[in-house]
Amino acid sequence: MKTMARLLIYLLLVCSIGAQAQNSPLTAEQTTRLAQFSKLYSHIKFFHPYMGCQNIPLDSAFAASATKLIEAPDVQAQVLVLQEFLQVLNDPATTVEQQGLIQQDYLTGTANDSLQFYFNHDSILIINTNNYFGFDDFGKISEQLDSIKSMAAFAKGIVFDMRTLQPIRENVVGYWPYIFDAAEIAGHFISKPINNYSQRFRMHSGFAPENGTTSGGYYSGFYTVGGGTIKPANQRINLPVAILINDHSDVPSQAVALSMSPGCAVFISGSLPESSLIQTTTFEFSPEILVNFRVSELLAPNGAVGSGDCYVFEGTYAWDAAEKAAYDFVYGKPVSHPKSGLTKTKTDETLVASTYEKTFYPSLGYRLLAGAKIWGIIHYFFAYKELMSGDWDKMLPDHLNSLAGAKDSLEYNLAVYKMYRNIEDGHGFISSPTMGDYFGRASAPCSVKFVEGQAIVSVFRDDSIAQKAGLSIGDVVLEINGEKTEIRAQRLAALLNASNEWTRSEYVSWRLLRGKEGENITLKVRDKKNREKTVVLPLSQKYPFKSARDQLDTVRILPGNIGYVDLARLVGDDVDNMFEKLKDTRAIIFDMRGYPNGTAWSIAPRLTEKSNTAAARFMRYNPMSPDIGFRDMNSMSTTHTFVQHIPANMGKSVYKGKTVMLIDESTQSQAEHTGLFFEAANGTEFIGSPTAGANGDVTNFKIPGNISLSFSGHDVRHADGRQLQKVGLQPKVYVKPTIKGIQAGKDEVLDAAIKYLTKK
Repeated sequence: MKTMARLLIYLLLVCSIGAQAQNSPLTAEQTTRLAQFSKLYSHIKFFHPYMGCQNIPLDSAFAASATKLIEAPDVQAQVLVLQEFLQVLNDPATTVEQQGLIQQDYLTGTANDSLQFYFNHDSILIINTNNYFGFDDFGKISEQLDSIKSMAAFAKGIVFDMRTLQPIRENVVGYWPYIFDAAEIAGHFISKPINNYSQRFRMHSGFAPENGTTSGGYYSGFYTVGGGTIKPANQRINLPVAILINDHSDVPSQAVALSMSPGCAVFISGSLPESSLIQTTTFEFSPEILVNFRVSELLAPNGAVGSGDCYVFEGTYAWDAAEKAAYDFVYGKPVSHPKSGLTKTKTDETLVASTYEKTFYPSLGYRLLAGAKIWGIIHYFFAYKELMSGDWDKMLPDHLNSLAGAKDSLEYNLAVYKMYRNIEDGHGFISSPTMGDYFGRASAPCSVKFVEGQAIVSVFRDDSIAQKAGLSIGDVVLEINGEKTEIRAQRLAALLNASNEWTRSEYVSWRLLRGKEGENITLKVRDKKNREKTVVLPLSQKYPFKSARDQLDTVRILPGNIGYVDLARLVGDDVDNMFEKLKDTRAIIFDMRGYPNGTAWSIAPRLTEKSNTAAARFMRYNPMSPDIGFRDMNSMSTTHTFVQHIPANMGKSVYKGKTVMLIDESTQSQAEHTGLFFEAANGTEFIGSPTAGANGDVTNFKIPGNISLSFSGHDVRHADGRQLQKVGLQPKVYVKPTIKGIQAGKDEVLDAAIKYLTKK
């Protein structure tokens, strides 16, 4: 009655979650519980094999169970929630185990009690393993198996009865299958070699994007661990063999494989105890609760998943009916019962990506799902997780609390941004309609850049409007809509992901002067004569993006016979013309302050006469099992590494002059990769300031709230293995723009490059 009362209270609490728990602060114990649930979700999502071949609504099951788990009043209620969550898998091998309960008083005994064998009146050798309690005595069991082999030579048939009416003690599970297979008993009953059942496991090579494609080549699939071949023994015993098992049996894989050999058959009372044939792992949800879940599934020699020809008897009379059929088989009588497969695993579904409710403010369960999904994907697939400065595990509970407590779509999005900022990746983009409104979709008719720690007007996006308002290039922005610029910048920086602080300032500068379409933005600025004034600028999404270099030729020859190329504007079709124009120059300055157009692959081969030149090293994670580490269990993960080489020249002329590249915080991703190519080709040197430190074939995923997140899937390094992420390309000559230089209309980085080359 007490148990029923507790469950009734629990159900009432669950029903009231919508009214109480949507925004209530969670206790430390609740957040720890949710963090563990988030990890369990991730382990199952990526490594339960059904998730790779069936459309299982695991996300919605998590969302529903997470809200119930918050209010579960005790361990028993938590177990019920977890069981309900796992039901979506429809997998009897995945179970929840409550520790500390009074266990059944299992029988104990010796090896003689565990393995009993004798002849019946018809010379049928009966072998019983009904109790399994003494199989830890390997020496004695091995002696008994030798006796069985000798006795089998005088038998007319063999019945292995491996059924038991009660669960097997945990400390002897696995002993009988190991001994049976190691003793090669099955080989005495076959005339031709048979392949044992293999097991297939879920694996991933990087994270395949959930939206669109990527250059990373990431994918998910299965890998197979072969079960080996059962070979006929030198002294084959040519007689019928029947094997009886039930749902409590500890089954040797070779015993089940005998069903594929003529003269042998497997009879199942109830259902196959597949958990003894496949691999499971254990997740410690709490000191009181363990979750055992499947990580493999059987694979028949013909490639079918879980199939096999066995006689399966279900229902009230399964025990006696299976036994009668087994003896009929051994006596040579026909078995009228049809054969069926071992399992009914679906393997042919076309997987469909998860879809979420359209609201920008998801319900509590889906907000928690967002945190779980972010944690799991970054934990298993983020290429630079070893470079994160914080402990990703320890951050999870606090961020789940923020997600749970979010009162509207903006608070929810801010919680997502703050959580994701911890990965410290310049590729950690977030696309969100809510945050698009928050940051502002319309921009001012000018752009700013942080120079000497201050926001400086660096370029006009619409000259007439900006100048008419009284703005000048080089003006220092002191306030924005009455808010001090440094305060506004700090508020934005607290949300934005970046690989380093100098690049975060760049990202902040892109958003400083944004707002709603059609509104005005008011700036308080200080000009080069140290005069302060207020300017009002209209905001619009129609202002084109411009750089200070747009009015100059993309390719030109500078004084001193030095070539110049703006790689942010050069396109592939113009590469040959560029080299033709600059072929007689003494040096070339490649300006890579911005984003290129894929020209590195056609330019780099023309900077070197070497062949097969390594340009960059790549690595991605290939997780192959859950990262749990329960007791003596180990996770298995590999890395996929390869070296990228500069493409072959294909007979075109090689430029032999000196080359340098201009870089700064706007040099990111493919721009940095261009630097790696040129560096490897001819030792191109860098001039300017460190780059963004974010390179690595972006991939992406979605979370509730119509939010898409990206991250670097590859760890990309210099050809010699030096780190690129976070540190960026490092300049040979360090130079940054100054406020006076911008006000004077100078390009101080370009000037430094010309000076450097002139001295050469």
